[in-house]
Amino acid sequence: MEIPEAPYNYCDYRCEKCPWTEHCAIYQQEQADRLLLQADEIDPDSWEGTLELVRRNFEKAHKMLEEDAEKMGIDLSDPLEPVPEPPETELEQRAHECALRLHQLSKRIASSEEFSRWQEILDEAYQDLLWNQTLFAVKLRRAMHGLWDYENEDDDDLRDVDFSDGMKSAEVSVRAMESNREALAILAEKISPLAGEIRQEIRELEQIQSALEAELRKYRGEGSS
Repeated sequence: MEIPEAPYNYCDYRCEKCPWTEHCAIYQQEQADRLLLQADEIDPDSWEGTLELVRRNFEKAHKMLEEDAEKMGIDLSDPLEPVPEPPETELEQRAHECALRLHQLSKRIASSEEFSRWQEILDEAYQDLLWNQTLFAVKLRRAMHGLWDYENEDDDDLRDVDFSDGMKSAEVSVRAMESNREALAILAEKISPLAGEIRQEIRELEQIQSALEAELRKYRGEGSS
């Protein structure tokens, strides 16, 4: 099985459902990090383990930046130039608001009598919703920012990076929206008091996805990746 290019950006972080973990450098590194923590008698699943891993990763990143800066002749003590922030689009705001509603809706679903009654058959759909309810909006924002950077970058190499990042982030967002809709459709069948509201959010996700795909069509055929 061929792993997608730049798997970090295709990743939805659900390793237990991923067919590519055997070939994923990030997954392999995470497993190695867990073993190192355990060797130091630190529980990798504890808060202490989480903070220690963050500290170690910051140390590694800092060292890499210093080494690369030295190779490239960059003085890290120079003041930073301000980086322009891309404006928030109406589509980003719409996705953000939808994600917030889904977050609240998921709480009401979980507390409903119907969910308690049907939890055994609804739990997988509910977990899919929990995982993707905000991911689609985060990745949509990253996609729009990547494409904005692509439009406003002068360096061709950086433009290619921005374009690839934007398009691949959009693919993850689309996949998350599809997963959300599938999960919501299953939940709507069993949780009748919330069915109308659930189906309304399904329609909203369809419209957001259509708007994103229309935006992406403007860029098809561009970039070198």
